[in-house]
Amino acid sequence: MAQEVDPEGTRTLAILTKPDLIDPGAEKNVLEIVHNEIIVLNMGYVIVKCRGQKQIDENMSIARAIEDELEFFQNHEHFRSLLCQEKATTKCLATKLSNALVKQIKKNLPQISEKIKEQLADVKIELSKIECGPPLEPEEKRKYLIQVITEFNEQITQLSTGDIIVEENLFELMRKAFIDWMECLKYAKSNYNDEVQQVVNEYDKEHRGSELPGFSNYRAFQHVVQKLVAKLKDPAMATLEKIREMVQKQFDQLSRESFKNYPYLQKFSTIKIERIQEDQSKIVKERIKEQFEMEMQVYTQDEIFNKHNLEEGETTDNSEHDTRRKYPGLLKSYYEIVVQRLADQVPMLIRYFILKQSAKIVCSEMLELLHRDDTDNILQENLEIGQYRAKLQAQVERLLLANDKVSSL
Repeated sequence: MAQEVDPEGTRTLAILTKPDLIDPGAEKNVLEIVHNEIIVLNMGYVIVKCRGQKQIDENMSIARAIEDELEFFQNHEHFRSLLCQEKATTKCLATKLSNALVKQIKKNLPQISEKIKEQLADVKIELSKIECGPPLEPEEKRKYLIQVITEFNEQITQLSTGDIIVEENLFELMRKAFIDWMECLKYAKSNYNDEVQQVVNEYDKEHRGSELPGFSNYRAFQHVVQKLVAKLKDPAMATLEKIREMVQKQFDQLSRESFKNYPYLQKFSTIKIERIQEDQSKIVKERIKEQFEMEMQVYTQDEIFNKHNLEEGETTDNSEHDTRRKYPGLLKSYYEIVVQRLADQVPMLIRYFILKQSAKIVCSEMLELLHRDDTDNILQENLEIGQYRAKLQAQVERLLLANDKVSSL
């Protein structure tokens, strides 16, 4: 077995037992083995005489067994020379094993020292994550609460401006959602052009009122604009909900990270974040409704409208505007203006109220905690955190002691 795990024999110390049972005449062979002449081992051989079963049954003590062993080798004709060579007795074996262990430890001291330092660094990093806990003195505890809330407010503010990233880049996520909103506007544009053209084609049969042939009722085309623009309100509301979910998720995540040791602060901030998001969402919904109600007016400045007509290749001569064949192009120009307004206005409303204003209100309401008298309750730590901190502190002490011991060797 030893040859399998140590084929070179560099770290094997062989032990021969029961020398008192060796047949007469075989002592020479045993001596050759002990003298490392048969199977060479780097650490050599030791021969020992242990207690027999009879001696064990008679409760012979270890000390008496050692004396008996020494007496055996001293009186043995062939093996007494091994005592001087330190190749016999249990005491000699213990010395060799101790020396081998010390040698191995010295050899591995640099690696052991490095391993201790690595573990110490890891434990200190883990300990730094759970801080040192709130102070015991009331005055210091209030200062600590101010520090904890201030740091949270700073992070919420930085999150709202894109200066920090929590899990995912919030502004990148919002951009993707706003791109989807823009794609929705573009898709609606194609339907818009088709429906306006259909009104033109079917005007005399479906939409003509009291006007003479060749004249057109502007109201019919205005109604098309209003109907198609109104269809964009639901996608705008869906975009609002999508952004609100993103922002609230990241606010909650920041709360969990900032107040992971303090259940009350985490619960308080989470409730506030949800309520503020609900309130701000209601505001944005009303503003979006107002925006779409304003769009029902079908209005833009003449200068802006004429500029878009030029870009579309239409004439800006107002005398020619009231010709039915030009209505699709004219209304297409107007819809481009609507798209530009909504493409920016809806995201700006959402970003302002759901992100910027929400962050501002959260910070304000968190500061209200500083006016309360139950600081002990607010800073009540999670029981598991306190126990975990004590465990890590004990590990640090043990590793520091181990490092000192190893360094002194």
